[in-house]
Amino acid sequence: MQNPLDSAEHVGNKRVRTKNEHCIEKDAVMLALAINLLFAIAAAAATFSLVDSALKAGQAYAMLMRERALMGAGFTMQVDPREVRLRAAARHAGAVILPRRSPMLRPLPALARGVA
Repeated sequence: MQNPLDSAEHVGNKRVRTKNEHCIEKDAVMLALAINLLFAIAAAAATFSLVDSALKAGQAYAMLMRERALMGAGFTMQVDPREVRLRAAARHAGAVILPRRSPMLRPLPALARGVA
């Protein structure tokens, strides 16, 4: 007895897929490939980010070791000119700095003034 939910045809002992089943399987494969591609792109981006951070950290460490060696030899480091600010930063148009208000004085209760 054939299952009524099974719409596929049988040829001998083999089950033949219907066109709808073949399309569903094809869509599932495409979805799996798209998900794998997204994971591969995310992994590549994370790897590039880690490599970039490692390179920057290595350069910073080398600079610190150079400065340490110079200071150990008795030299003092000069401040980089771009780090020295001679004037206050220019204010942007429309930015207003409001003066601070002093706190309001509140009257004390009668008991605190010594009046009973």
